[in-house]
Amino acid sequence: MSPRITAWLYGLGGVAALALLLWPRKAKAMPASATAFAQAIPPEARPYAAIYLQAAKERSLDPHLLVAIAMRESRSGQALSPPGPAGKGDYGHGHGIMQIDDRSFGPWLRANPWQDSLTNIRKGADIFKAKVKFLQGREQVPGLAEGGLVTVSSAVAQKLGVTMGKFSDPRPLTGDLLIRAALAAYNAGEGSVLQAVAAGKNPDLLTANANYASDVLARTSTIQARALV
Repeated sequence: MSPRITAWLYGLGGVAALALLLWPRKAKAMPASATAFAQAIPPEARPYAAIYLQAAKERSLDPHLLVAIAMRESRSGQALSPPGPAGKGDYGHGHGIMQIDDRSFGPWLRANPWQDSLTNIRKGADIFKAKVKFLQGREQVPGLAEGGLVTVSSAVAQKLGVTMGKFSDPRPLTGDLLIRAALAAYNAGEGSVLQAVAAGKNPDLLTANANYASDVLARTSTIQARALV
């Protein structure tokens, strides 16, 4: 993708540009050069610049987005104990750069070398894409999404400030809402996020500090802007 096209996309606005770059049809959403990408991303992520690019190309994702998720999750490993790709966070539940959670992905963590940065970043990319697929589709989930309705639990309803009950299933999500919801789901889970969207609420309300998606998108836009300088 040429710098001119990338600049045009960025001029549409951070979220709109990201929507066009996430699932390219023919061209990969790659920076003009690996060197420019490494210079644009935060210092904590630079040791893994080539790995982010590789994982993004393999999974057809914007590499700026992958870095932004990793920075929010673990400062690209530097916020972990011990610092680095083999560190843990979230009271020991989050594993590695992309903070793969043992409460959701225990079997995968036991079967794979999550300490390896490429393996971990690939898995993070796969998790994000799985959230997108769920929110783009109409998968039926007993007790959550059935017959065109979404059940909002009492716990989620209390957090959202709504009445528990059944709401129309808003899927398939598209555009900016799909991106924001998928990012929120990376942090809060797709079930909770679907309930929030069905109730007409901002999916970020259920994420850490109620700002996960907006923060990741802001980080993505900042990195994209630096890449254009």
